Amino acid sequence: MDPATAALTIGAVIVAKGCALLALLLRLRHERARRRYVVRLAQGLGDGQELELDDDALRLRITRAVAEGAATRDDRP
Repeated sequence: MDPATAALTIGAVIVAKGCALLALLLRLRHERARRRYVVRLAQGLGDGQELELDDDALRLRITRAVAEGAATRDDRP
């Protein structure tokens, strides 16, 4: 193996490892930001509200429980 091929191989390995490390750091940063977002959503929920989170697709559903004696949309004039 001549020196140019060896240098190119070593450079390619270093670049590949660097890209893998960058991808890992970006994924960890994304997960941290996502957790902070979900925590803020959960803190903003009021009494009787429920938060459902689907991890696969980041679908979010917030449901509100109807208080007893409260008018619903159907009951309003």
